[in-house]
Amino acid sequence: MDILTPKECADFLKVCTNTVRKEARAGRLPHFYVGKLLRFSRFQIEQYSVGAGQGQETPSCQTTTAFTNVQTPPIGGRVGCSPAAKRLAAQLASGEI
Repeated sequence: MDILTPKECADFLKVCTNTVRKEARAGRLPHFYVGKLLRFSRFQIEQYSVGAGQGQETPSCQTTTAFTNVQTPPIGGRVGCSPAAKRLAAQLASGEI
């Protein structure tokens, strides 16, 4: 799964970064948080843009902020990775996202 930052998402949608943040905050753009960092799934953004471009209702947007506390080995053998990075790596490895 490709994960986009707000800037990357804005570039993909050809809009301002502030617009992306505002639409996510309003619940109109699918997003999630890794710790306190706002992130987007490229797949969900592509689905969103296709639906919006054809005048269809856009997919429902749900914000997820809480990840369970998962114990994982450090990413890439690095020590000191943030808990959010460890949780994200565990979800990616298990296919949850």
